[in-house]
Amino acid sequence: EMKYNELPKWAQKQVKQWVKEQHLKTDEEARKSDEDVPHYTEEELEAVAMEYLNNRDDFAIEYDEETDKETVVY
Repeated sequence: EMKYNELPKWAQKQVKQWVKEQHLKTDEEARKSDEDVPHYTEEELEAVAMEYLNNRDDFAIEYDEETDKETVVY
């Protein structure tokens, strides 16, 4: 188990992108329910993603022999 800042750069990028996408998807669903959700600037979205990532320490990297690739598990 690892903290975000212990992950290799490729894994950090993958996880951060996933968090941003999840956040935007959640906001979009809230807007469809007529909730007044503000739109984030890229800087604000980055800050929200980093706050979430820095509070987690349960990331892991798994190696898949079939595809010969490493993936980050979160």
